[in-house]
Amino acid sequence: MTHLLTSFGAVAFLMLGTATGIAQTTVQGKIPLELLRECQKNPGFMPYCAQLIKANPQPAKQTIQPVLQVPVVKNPPAPNPPPQVVSLLPTGTGPCGFGAVNKLFVRAADQMDNFNYDSYLVNLLSSTPTTSMAADAKGASISYTDNVANGTQTATIDARASYLMFGGFCNDPFTDRNIPFVDGYAVAPFVLGNGNWNEPLTKTSTSAARVGTDLQLAVTSAMLPISRSYFYISPFYQTDFRGIAQIGGADFAWEPFAPEIALGTSAKGDPNAYYTFIWQFKAEAELTDVSNPGLTNLIKGNHTWIGETTSATLGILPLNAQNEKSWGDIAGRISVNASAEYYYDTQTGANAPYYTASINYKLGPCKQTSGQQSREIAAATAACTIQGSSAISFEYDWGTNKDTLVKTNQYLVKFNYAY
Repeated sequence: MTHLLTSFGAVAFLMLGTATGIAQTTVQGKIPLELLRECQKNPGFMPYCAQLIKANPQPAKQTIQPVLQVPVVKNPPAPNPPPQVVSLLPTGTGPCGFGAVNKLFVRAADQMDNFNYDSYLVNLLSSTPTTSMAADAKGASISYTDNVANGTQTATIDARASYLMFGGFCNDPFTDRNIPFVDGYAVAPFVLGNGNWNEPLTKTSTSAARVGTDLQLAVTSAMLPISRSYFYISPFYQTDFRGIAQIGGADFAWEPFAPEIALGTSAKGDPNAYYTFIWQFKAEAELTDVSNPGLTNLIKGNHTWIGETTSATLGILPLNAQNEKSWGDIAGRISVNASAEYYYDTQTGANAPYYTASINYKLGPCKQTSGQQSREIAAATAACTIQGSSAISFEYDWGTNKDTLVKTNQYLVKFNYAY
């Protein structure tokens, strides 16, 4: 087991080390004040912002003056000195920017629901941010029952919390977007809980509790059909809700991103469309060493799980000017999600298929970035920036959970919260 974790650590170190020679694409146009302030605050954004400055040598005067606090003489008029934007950027960060991000994510016990940390960093710097990932996520759910009559207690948990500690963008060593290069990275510790807790202990008290770290690299190439790929290494330690199980391992994953076919993000289309569509695909290889299966159905020994997960989400009446005018507060609330996963254990021959379908209704409308514009104008020009998103969902699950090998066939009505 020690040898296994040591190998994982070495691979993770090499992957992060590779990131020190790589870049983020530039964006043409004016540089907004908010973006410059983010550049000034976070060293991790330095390479990305430096590329923006290089691509925009003459930013808008009204955008730069408040940042530099250049005095304006009205009488007599005098020319302002040229803005020195580069002086605002942190120095000494090397080929890859390094900065503390400190962002919490609360989602379902599913890596697909966590989306990509790099997307959050890009969205944070964008002058036109997309819909927040919290608003798109299914979210965590927890239920608790205390049966006083027979003296039993039951809790069901489906939650994953991760904390994006560090992240940044990298300089491009090739200055050629056609050559694949690593342009971003993220480091995020996580905790995960999935299963049932019963008091007193029963046969249905099966659960998985994990703690680990997600190490993510983003690789970009303009000439490939898949314009961006996300690679993960996630070493972890797993037990159960009673602390009996002793399981160590690491998850290796690849998730592609292609906006043209709505893979990983919604494809650009009619801004007043009546629906949105996004689908995700993730290929995984998970190595585990089960010393004590505890409250799971896992078998003691080493295991290699190979498989994939595919998920699709259809948003009905998404938030835009047309839908908000016609449907009011219903716009932006309804979505349908379906996912299918299949894993195969090369050591034992066991397989774990799992299918989920749900209808989700958000309990609150999205907040908008503009407080002075009318609701119709704001819906058309401002993105959803809500930090937390709650919803009620009707869900059907069928299959075998890979982390516990517990078979499921159930209907659920759930309250979900994503952050």
